[in-house]
Amino acid sequence: MTGQRKYDSGSQKRKAKERRDMVIQSFTGSMDRYVKRKPNQSEHENVNVNTSLDVNDNAHGLNENEHVDVLNENIDDLNENEHIDELNKNIDDLNDNIEDLNENVDDLNEAYDLCDPGNWKINISQKERDLIVDMGPLRVTNFVYPVENNRSFNDKYYTRSLANGENHDRPWLVYSQLKNKVFYFCCVLFKKGLASLLTSANQGYNDWRNISC
Repeated sequence: MTGQRKYDSGSQKRKAKERRDMVIQSFTGSMDRYVKRKPNQSEHENVNVNTSLDVNDNAHGLNENEHVDVLNENIDDLNENEHIDELNKNIDDLNDNIEDLNENVDDLNEAYDLCDPGNWKINISQKERDLIVDMGPLRVTNFVYPVENNRSFNDKYYTRSLANGENHDRPWLVYSQLKNKVFYFCCVLFKKGLASLLTSANQGYNDWRNISC
């Protein structure tokens, strides 16, 4: 006789399932008592990763800032060097101008000295002669002439009165305030061994009594 297989009733199946659920629930969390897990491990890992990224970004930013600072410093050095070069050039130009000015002052002082025929030397150099010729005979007028022996030079001596009443100017006659004498401009500069006192650069003429007008 073949045995029949017994099947649990529905009530028995529900009870068995409830027992399994209770057993499974009793074991829930039991492994946590034996395995110690680092608290918030995944969160710390994320924090470490983010922190590492932030540090790398900051380090990269610092490197860029340092590079910019070095570049700016180099630019400042270049600008400073250009400024120094320009300043040196201006100084050189200024020195050249000062030298030219000193030369002009020397020429001016020399020319001023040569304005008075009393400063003319016996042997006048060609340079001095050229300067005197360029200036031409300079006439002293409206000057309080020194009196010697109750006589003095007068502006009227620059003009000669002829017998017919005409007056002729004497542009070649120059008066020396330094020596209180008159000189013949052309004769002093281009004398050829003339013996006249008027042709002597270091003597001149001051006989006011006999000077003709």
